[in-house]
Amino acid sequence: MDADSKLMLASAVAPRNAVAALRFMFDLRSRVSNIRQLTSDGFYAHEGMVEDAFADDGVDFGMLVKPATTDVENRSIPRPRQRPVFGNPDPDRINTSYVQRPNLSLRMENRRYTRQTNAFSKTLETTATMLALWFTYYNFVPTHRGLGTAITPAMAPGLTNSPTRRVGLWS
Repeated sequence: MDADSKLMLASAVAPRNAVAALRFMFDLRSRVSNIRQLTSDGFYAHEGMVEDAFADDGVDFGMLVKPATTDVENRSIPRPRQRPVFGNPDPDRINTSYVQRPNLSLRMENRRYTRQTNAFSKTLETTATMLALWFTYYNFVPTHRGLGTAITPAMAPGLTNSPTRRVGLWS
């Protein structure tokens, strides 16, 4: 996700492993030409895969490592740690919060992620198709308040000049 335009640049339905991470990074690289900084979570495979795909382009890369454990007895919660990986990433932009809100929206707006419903995706192909449709909708239809004006994420970088009209059953 682009932090400035809120545009979803790439997605993948795959296992969370090094092979999938490498495929994803090269797919992302093929879609954009001017990435300044990348941030990922603390997944071990991202470090090498981002470097393989983007290091020659002068991209700055940092990770936001969120500890999975808490100290219940002392009631302390470990804070996420920003870790520059290569280049010179801006510490203020080593952040995964931009993508967490769309992840929540995806889970809340889509019953395919709810178990024990008729809509639960039973195949990977169904899940991939649903995600492609949802990301297309997210990028082109609703306006995004975080952009400051009534524009869609696809309008911010100039992919389109007007929001796609919502079409309902009774319109």
